[in-house]
Amino acid sequence: MNQKYQKMLVTFCVYDFILLGPLALPWVNQMALGLLSSLDVWLGGSVWPEFSPLHLVLIGLFGTLGVFWAYWRLKHLSVEIGRFEGYLRFILGSWAFVGALWSGSIVLLLVALLEFAVGVLHLNVKSEKLPQTWVS
Repeated sequence: MNQKYQKMLVTFCVYDFILLGPLALPWVNQMALGLLSSLDVWLGGSVWPEFSPLHLVLIGLFGTLGVFWAYWRLKHLSVEIGRFEGYLRFILGSWAFVGALWSGSIVLLLVALLEFAVGVLHLNVKSEKLPQTWVS
């Protein structure tokens, strides 16, 4: 694995810590969601609905899984895990895109576009051990 690709993998692990960390903390996630809702309104999107306690638990679970997945990736950097992460980013981006279509959320649309771009970056690597993807 070349140093540039390794740096990119580390960068997006840190990005995941910053983005998902507040969602993993129950005493912070409601405030973080409120800030994202305000940002969405400022960008011309819609006001997000009030979240029920069950929604907040599921958001906390998602945030916790994301933070621990980022930590594990950071400790086990490899081209194979980077490729897997690229495919995962396309799946997450697809969910965010569908959510943006359903809700009219500009923030979710931006998240979807970012996830698709990050997915391409993760898949854009050459390796002798793995078959080449359409972007590498």
